[in-house]
Amino acid sequence: MSKNPFCLVCNSQTEFFFEKFVSETNSEIKLFKCLKCGLVFVHPMPEAEKIQSFYDSNYYEKPGFLVSFLQKFRVKKLVRFPKGKLLDVGCGNCSFVNAMAEKDWESFGLDVSAESEKHFSKKVKNSLHANVKKIYFKPLKENNFSGNFFDAVTFWHVLEHLTDPVPELNETKRILKKQGKLLIAVPNIESFSFRIFGKNWFHLDLPRHLIHFSPESLSKLLESKGFKVKKISYFSLEHDPFGVFQSIYNSLGFKWNFFHNLLRKRISPFSSLGNFINFLFTLILFPIVLPVSFILSFIFSLLKKPDTFTLIAEKKFS
Repeated sequence: MSKNPFCLVCNSQTEFFFEKFVSETNSEIKLFKCLKCGLVFVHPMPEAEKIQSFYDSNYYEKPGFLVSFLQKFRVKKLVRFPKGKLLDVGCGNCSFVNAMAEKDWESFGLDVSAESEKHFSKKVKNSLHANVKKIYFKPLKENNFSGNFFDAVTFWHVLEHLTDPVPELNETKRILKKQGKLLIAVPNIESFSFRIFGKNWFHLDLPRHLIHFSPESLSKLLESKGFKVKKISYFSLEHDPFGVFQSIYNSLGFKWNFFHNLLRKRISPFSSLGNFINFLFTLILFPIVLPVSFILSFIFSLLKKPDTFTLIAEKKFS
């Protein structure tokens, strides 16, 4: 009898998919794939208290110039729809909530991370646009939103962090208006980058990414939960070129996610000789790796096998 877990979503049989040793947990993390819906997920799932420890105090730190530039591409996904009430689940540093507020949307944000709440109180709270109505720090269902309240709900690279996406999607359907828009952006486990880089793929991000989707598996899940998929976008300037870029450096033997951690201010290039050597060779290879990353990410996008994808769905009429 198989010892493999049953699928988190459809309770079907699974097969072993992939494993990787992760230094943060000092253990091998195993992933399994559903034979029916294609969902890929970590098993066993870490406990809730352990998950919180995976997010350090500067997880929400991003270079200001990048945030303001890249938010424009997120905003473009929704501004063509009629303005209304928007909820950004997993709002982090509230940059997207603020950007939508500036476009005259009544914006709400939600995040359950303790570090996010600390970051909000220290650096965000006093700089919010007037159209930002409220930021919540409870799980989605615990906020008791009215049914049919929001015109749009967004999950920007959030669903992959959850132990079970079904309760979130059920609650999202309840609080969305009829034909309300659901936007989800996630890494693509069927990407060419994962096939090429494997354990060195930047967006694998174990132990934080607990569930891995493909366009097909996420579409199946949404259809089963009362949504109709309207559009899938196969290129993200925010995530795809950088995903290839950092995956290349990881594969070349550089310190794990070195450039990404520099941008997030988690490490200093001058704190140790090892960091300085990594920094020096990162700069030397930068003029080669950067254009190669953009070229590959565009090719992967054209072939519909990008590092990440963005899906827009609509709540079906009941």
